[in-house]
Parts: sequence; C-alpha cells; structure tokens
Amino acid sequence: MSSIKALSLLLLSFIGLTIAAPVAVEINYDVIVIGGGRSGLSATSGLSRVRQKTLMFDSGEYRNDPTGHMHDVIGNDSTVPAVFRALAREQISRYNATTTMRNGTVISVESIDNGTYYKATVSDGEAYTARRIVLGTGIKDILPITPGVAEAFGKDIYWCPWCDGYEHRDQPFGILGNLSDVLGSVIEVWTLNQDIIAFVNGTNTPDQQVALAVKYPQWEAQLQACNVIIKNETILSIERLQDGSTYNDPVQGLEFDLFRVNLADGSSVVRAAFITNFPTT
Repeated sequence: MSSIKALSLLLLSFIGLTIAAPVAVEINYDVIVIGGGRSGLSATSGLSRVRQKTLMFDSGEYRNDPTGHMHDVIGNDSTVPAVFRALAREQISRYNATTTMRNGTVISVESIDNGTYYKATVSDGEAYTARRIVLGTGIKDILPITPGVAEAFGKDIYWCPWCDGYEHRDQPFGILGNLSDVLGSVIEVWTLNQDIIAFVNGTNTPDQQVALAVKYPQWEAQLQACNVIIKNETILSIERLQDGSTYNDPVQGLEFDLFRVNLADGSSVVRAAFITNFPTT
C-alpha cells in the first residue's frame, strides 16, 4: 500500500470517529496534531483538506534540524529542512477557516471518558480538547557522550544512507554503534561504500555476537566477504579535520568531509563519514 493511500485511510478513519454524538463538555477541536515536522505537517494538511477543525502544535524540535539539506523527499531534493517546513506551513495556512498552527510543546495528553475525547496540556499551562490526537512527533536519537559526536551529528555522522549517503559515496566509511547492528548497516550502505570500518566501542562481546547471530547466522562470513574491519577499542573522541560544506564538488554532488577517530589504544583512523546505530526514543 502506498504511503499516500495509507495516510488517506488513516485520515478517513479519524473523520469517521470525529462524527460522534455530542458530549456534555465543550470540545475545542476535531483533531489535535502534536508535531510540526514532516509527519505532523502532512497529517495537518490532509485533515485541513476535508475541513476537520484541527490544531497543530510545533515544539520547534526536529530530528533532521542539524541536516543541511533534505534528500529522498520527492520534489524537495536538496531543500533546506527549515525552508520545507516554512513552505508547508504557508500552504496549510490557506485552510485557516478550520486549521490553526501554534508554536508550543504539548507536555501531557489525557484520555477522558474512555477515549470519548482527549485533553492536551501545553507547557504554558493552557489545555485544549479534541476528539482525536495525532502523534507526529517523530523520534529522538540518544547520542553517546563521546566528544565530537553531537557536534557532527546530522552533518556527516548520520542515521540514514538514503538521506545523506550519496554525497559520500566511494569514500572511506565508518559505522558507529553496537556490534549487533553492524551487518544491517553494511547491507544498507554497500552500494555506496565498500571501504568500511565498524567502530563498535567495546561491544564485541559474546552477548552481542549471539544477538547478531539471531538476525544473521552467517554474520562473520558475510562481514569477511565484504572486507569489513571491526574496531572494538573504546572511542575517545571523533575530531573533524575537514568540512564538506566547504570542500565539495557540486557538479558531482560530492562532499569531502574528514574525521579522525581517536581510540583508547592510542591509534587513530581517518574516515569521511559515518552511519550510526544509536538508540532512539
């Protein structure tokens, strides 16, 4: 099923649910959408198009905010994320007869009368009611405290090869994360990068090996066939040596970043970019 059809069916189900018998209390909205990124904006747009009274809250926090340009979003290749969001809000604003977009963070959602309606409370203390809630908040990456990771996250230390990998194709590549996730990442990036070192930061343990074997019983042979090197030493820091936003080839669509990975045994390794397997929430 296409994503457009799936979203349409979801919105139709919401519309059916919002056509309900009146309740004693005043309900402010048909739907409250929590999140002002791509998911929340898409839901708000769809609801607006069928005149559902909608309130969208935008906390101003986005997973792809550090990213310089969006990719793999049809019609928006290389668009700056903030520009994409601004254009989406501008387009949705034409439906202001039924739709309101506000900046604010929803801190709690309470189900009232077994889901008859919901109360959303915002950080400023205001509360709003709706028959249904859409959670378009996305996910948040839990970054390690390793120096250099947070500073470069979303800027050539990235989580999605479809979004950011093409600009670093055929360059020395690194994987950051637990051993149990390494082969999955190799499979994802193999058509882009084949000089791969996995920095597993001390997680090459029997438990992690068992977890990896559950997913890929032949993982050792597969990694060997791909010439993937496993570095188990603790990462002390990741140091940026060169910034691809300055050193690049716009004609070929290439960015030439360089990082030095400093390891606890005193050695260091230079890589151009990394994919991560950090946990999310």
